[in-house]
Amino acid sequence: MDSKLLLFLCAVIYPAPCVALDEGYFLMNGGFRLANGTFSGSPPAVYHAKSDTQCTVLCLGSAKCISANYHKESNTCELNDKTTHDDAGAVPVADSGWVYLNPNLGPPRSPAILFINTTQLHTITVTWVAGDDGGFDQTFTLDIKEASDDDSSYVTKLTMADPGHRSNVTSVLANLTMGITYTLRLTSTNTRPIGINSTSVTSNFTNGGRDCAELYKRGEVRSGVYQIHPGNSADPFGVYCDMTTDGGGWTLFQKRMDGSVDFYRDWNDYKHGFGNLSGEHWLGNDKIHLLTSQDNYELRVDMEDTAGIWAYAHYSDFSISSETSNYQLTVGTYSGDAGDDLALHNGKLFSTKDRDNDNRAGGGCAQIFMGAWWFDNCHYSNLNGLYHLGSHASYADGVNWKQFRGHYYSLKTTEMKIRPFDF
Repeated sequence: MDSKLLLFLCAVIYPAPCVALDEGYFLMNGGFRLANGTFSGSPPAVYHAKSDTQCTVLCLGSAKCISANYHKESNTCELNDKTTHDDAGAVPVADSGWVYLNPNLGPPRSPAILFINTTQLHTITVTWVAGDDGGFDQTFTLDIKEASDDDSSYVTKLTMADPGHRSNVTSVLANLTMGITYTLRLTSTNTRPIGINSTSVTSNFTNGGRDCAELYKRGEVRSGVYQIHPGNSADPFGVYCDMTTDGGGWTLFQKRMDGSVDFYRDWNDYKHGFGNLSGEHWLGNDKIHLLTSQDNYELRVDMEDTAGIWAYAHYSDFSISSETSNYQLTVGTYSGDAGDDLALHNGKLFSTKDRDNDNRAGGGCAQIFMGAWWFDNCHYSNLNGLYHLGSHASYADGVNWKQFRGHYYSLKTTEMKIRPFDF
């Protein structure tokens, strides 16, 4: 703590020393008095003091006193065990002739978390700044817990002395699990002997990458649900990461596997996403757009029939536009063994049962074929169609990929997944 008091001993009638006080440190509110703040018992709480300075010194010399009232005419000095720092009800009231002496001694002022860098494997770098120490030495702790846990789960990762409140501080916390959303708590605690002496700030962060490919490169090689934070997204969100197929690092945005989720849904559902990330789901067009607008992505579509035969379609480029242009599809060069059933849909707009953006006159493709897709007039593929599971009599309304099993066959499993082209 920087010295706040300049002490000068002098001969006075009272046993307390005479002091010169740093004017900026002790606050004097003329014409005010803190009512109902005077403590009772021993030592006494009311003194005769020659000046407001001496009244303040008397307060500093008492273990119970944390503010004072001084009456200039009667030289009455009242010592208080309350301060506006500690008690919301402790408000100085107007009282002629009195001075409320509120030494700027109190709890530390809140520190601030300025930035959390999550780009390193299992590690974060926290940039923060201390607040005013309240007139006492202070220490700082950085605690961490999973965001979904209660406060009893906080674990202290770092403790440090006061770095001064004028400079930014950088602290490194290691041994964190990738893809987890944490709450970081920064607490400052000072050595004030009475009243409140600590204050905290918190901030949530996700120790994860911008997509599954980045998580894979940081050492996360097990398939499953992770939190990612695309660079152009305000908040992290969950995705399923395929860390085994064709080198891993794939971010899934669509999966069909058992018919447990209804995919015949409206525009708003496809905008925000639905289903279970560990099972059948559509990630959400807004999220797919965020992902594909931060880098150049490739697309892989894996599909399985009811006999357990797999095929795939790979596209060298994949993106969808924002909602303002109806999530327009862009795909690149095809390779694979399933057949190129997205070429017809390249450049087309997304349609749902309540939002017809296709090129068909006289009825929307989404309603006719019971799906939601980048329909033309109408489709070669319809992976969000009805889950018929195998052959079906109705035409082209199933989970169809025409060149693999045709328009009268609904696939058992489909997965649509992306990763950066330069992975």
